[in-house]
Amino acid sequence: MIRPIVVADVIDQILPMIRENWAETGFDFEISPDVATYAAMQEADQLIAIGAFDGGEMVGYSTAMIGGHIFNPSVIICQSDALFVRKSHRHSTIGGRLMIQTEDIAKHRGAHFMLWQTRAGTPLAGSLLRRGYEPADVALIKGL
Repeated sequence: MIRPIVVADVIDQILPMIRENWAETGFDFEISPDVATYAAMQEADQLIAIGAFDGGEMVGYSTAMIGGHIFNPSVIICQSDALFVRKSHRHSTIGGRLMIQTEDIAKHRGAHFMLWQTRAGTPLAGSLLRRGYEPADVALIKGL
């Protein structure tokens, strides 16, 4: 089952998945989610947060920021913050269903565009292309 979540209420369930995600993506800084900012964004209706559950266990989640583009606030953008499904459940349709529900919520809340970020060449990148997404920008990273 996929349903809305309040990040602050389920952070203990999400944190192990964030660590799994970081181990897979190769980010090399300490995980320390800013729960207060998540809470403030949810309170301000600027965050979409949904969880996928198998029984009572959370096995995946999607979080996305939504709001007016800074160059034109009347253009509503929804940008994924995180999409993750535990390895034990990746053989299922959970990841795709999380994506679709995130998009549906964004559209219902007035978004004109949905942006997802992923590493090039990942299964998620391929899935996004098959779902009609097009490359728009290139993100480059460098440690300072």
